[in-house]
Amino acid sequence: MKFVLTLIAAMSILWGALFKDVNAADFQRTTISYLAGDGYVTGEHQRNIISLDTINAGSIGLLYANIDLQSFNNSKAYSVSRIVGHLGTGLHLAGQLQNAQGYSNTNLGIGYDWFNSKGFVGADVYYRTDNLRGDGVYLFGFTKVRLDDNFTFDGFIDVSAPNQGQAQWLAQPSVMYNFNKSFSIGIEQQLYLNKGYVKGLDESVPQLKLTYGW
Repeated sequence: MKFVLTLIAAMSILWGALFKDVNAADFQRTTISYLAGDGYVTGEHQRNIISLDTINAGSIGLLYANIDLQSFNNSKAYSVSRIVGHLGTGLHLAGQLQNAQGYSNTNLGIGYDWFNSKGFVGADVYYRTDNLRGDGVYLFGFTKVRLDDNFTFDGFIDVSAPNQGQAQWLAQPSVMYNFNKSFSIGIEQQLYLNKGYVKGLDESVPQLKLTYGW
């Protein structure tokens, strides 16, 4: 956990230094969110989540980092982290590191992205090396777009298809109402198909989401 936070901080500082003299740093946003939901199909049915997200995108490329701290009533909390890097804009090289509940994977591939001062949309195709489930193909798309002064849409979708076994689909779209430039409230829907790579284990859980951003 300490290593993940240190790595995110170090990469953010490095990326900030790279963007310092670049006029085309089109989109930067960091948010801290609290989420709560009930009705998850694995683990305890209720959980609370603290989520940190940061995006820094410009002419050099993009850095996106996320870490979720998930807690339950009667079991140990755990963290899920993801770091995405794009080299170049539009068509780009892509890399991603993930860590969750004791296992990690590394993804390398290509993708395409678009961003301006209102937000970001991107999609990547990776070859994944997974120390738990084996290598395979991995698709990841994510967005954060300010629709107008009052509403923001953000979220991601990922599809993990190991060379052997069942593919897993996960999407987490959210719509947020913005009280001002910093505070927002909304609903994030967590959607799984074949959760945990178990065929037929699907999930759809609405999550209350409170966000502070800068």
